[in-house]
Amino acid sequence: MKFLLDTHVLLWASGFPERLSEDARALIEAPGTDPVFSAASLWEVAIKNGLGRADFEVDPRVLHRELLANGYAEPLPPRLRLVESQPEERYVTCVPLVSLKAAAGAFSDPQYVDDEDFTWAAVETGRRLRPGMFVAQVVGRSMEPAIPDGAYCLFAAPVEGTRQGKTVLVQMRGAADPESGERYTVKRYESEKVAEEDSWQHTRITLTPVNPEFEPIVLTGTDQGTL
Repeated sequence: MKFLLDTHVLLWASGFPERLSEDARALIEAPGTDPVFSAASLWEVAIKNGLGRADFEVDPRVLHRELLANGYAEPLPPRLRLVESQPEERYVTCVPLVSLKAAAGAFSDPQYVDDEDFTWAAVETGRRLRPGMFVAQVVGRSMEPAIPDGAYCLFAAPVEGTRQGKTVLVQMRGAADPESGERYTVKRYESEKVAEEDSWQHTRITLTPVNPEFEPIVLTGTDQGTL
């Protein structure tokens, strides 16, 4: 029997099993039980790890390796299913499938997107779909294990609320991602800013990968005009 563990239980089961109740530990360790974890849990760990908190030093890549080594299963992502969409189904059960390059341009202002130009993909998600959402394939290892190389991800434009700490699709006009050489990249957004008269001015923007093998992209001062 398979059990999908939430992030809290997963961290305790993998590193602090004594914190689990006897019933929970017995269930996870019982013969015939297959504990399962999801990429969403790894992403939560990556976000908390990136905040630099002294009380949370869990490396998502190390956690990923140890879970697999100890018999935890990682479900394979469902295959992408293309559909012939009807107008009433769009952004209800399906969204456009586009390349990152096309998405960075077309969805910079979603109200001007022409739905007739797209291929549509069915999406199964707990989120409510809305215009401005799309699916794109992320190629590269810089966001592993949270986003595996070649994964199809659901994006939403425009970004609602603060960008701080969110994973974003970025278009760089005068620079390129060192990993791919492309002007489009998916990274975690972090910024530092100061008050200047009646507005805020960014002093530093950092586009951070999850995979520590890759360096962050740091923009300061006039470099920010490249985004």
